[in-house]
Order: sequence, then C-alpha cells, then structure tokens
Amino acid sequence: MGMVYLVRHGNARNPRKVAYGFLRGFPLSERGRREAEVAAEFLADRPVSRLYASPLQRARQTAAIIAARHPGVAVRRSPLLRESEQSRLWQGHRWEEMPALYPERWRLYQERPGEFNEGESLAQIAARLARAVVRAARDSGDRAAVCVSHRDPIVALRLWASGGTFDLLHELDCATASVTAFELTGEGLCERWYWRPRLDERTAREL
Repeated sequence: MGMVYLVRHGNARNPRKVAYGFLRGFPLSERGRREAEVAAEFLADRPVSRLYASPLQRARQTAAIIAARHPGVAVRRSPLLRESEQSRLWQGHRWEEMPALYPERWRLYQERPGEFNEGESLAQIAARLARAVVRAARDSGDRAAVCVSHRDPIVALRLWASGGTFDLLHELDCATASVTAFELTGEGLCERWYWRPRLDERTAREL
C-alpha cells in the first residue's frame, strides 16, 4: 500500500553536550547539514508526495533539505512526530550529571526503559508515531511519504512494529539522518529496511 521513509534529524549543534529535548537553540550543526544532504541525495529519486516534520527546529531543517530535492512538496509540521516527552526531564543537563541528579529514574531509563513512564511511556510514543506514519502513508496515495522525527520515538516504533521489547531502546541503531522504511500493508506497519548516512573520510574529519 503506502511507503513511508522515517528519518531521524541530522546532528544538532550542541557544544555543551547537554540533553536538549524541547529546548530552543539547537539547530543542525555543519555535520548535521551534511548528513541531511546525504540523506536527501539517497531519497532524491524516490517518488515522494508528502513530507512531514516534527515542529522542532532540527527536524524542520532536515526536512527542508530533503524537500529541496522534491520540487513542489511542502514540509508540513506534525506534533505526532515530536521528541519524546520523557526528554523534558533531562533537558538542560549534561548527560554525565544524570546519575547524580536523578539516580533512580536514570537507572530505570537505562536498564528497563520499557517501564519508564515519565511524561509518556514508550508504548504511548510508539502509538502516536504509528498514527503519524499511517496517516502519511494514506495521504501519499500511490507515492511515498517522508517523516522526520527523533531517535527514541523512531526506535520505539521500530520495536513495537517488530514485536520487540521496549527494553531494547538503547540497543537498536538509529544514527542521525538515518532512514527507516515502513510499509503500510493489510497486516499493518512493517519495517522494510534501515539505512544510515556515511560521510567520506575527509568530510568527517573536517566536521
């Protein structure tokens, strides 16, 4: 039926190495822009008729770079694609501070994330992302759609679609500007493949 390319936003500019979640002021870094360009090139020849993005800046910028390769396809914002609400707890703090600031909750998030329910559970995150992807697949008709979102929501959906445990949240690869292809079939959403961008060695060193 419908194919949806679920893209994680490119690398964000984050010199202090903090958890940024929903905070303002974290646009794509130069590396992130290059990653998005590589993803855009990868998707350039695919027939895309719809392009949706999380309202957060880094996702919108990634979507705009992809949209430039698909003339006439506008970027539409979808709150369903937003970052995990769980990230509001950590945002603004450096990652190495978390064990001391939130010892019990951080341990639970690291060891048994399927049981972590701060803001919303992973099951709830997967359910809203599934709604966004199904809607995009149906709206795109006989062509494809692109949805730009964030790591934990994308991984939650992948685990849900495969029947895996949410406790594998930190084990599944989901690189910045990576693409996960989902197809909407008569049996529901099925993951078809996963792709991650690779920068050439010179570019990677410069960035």
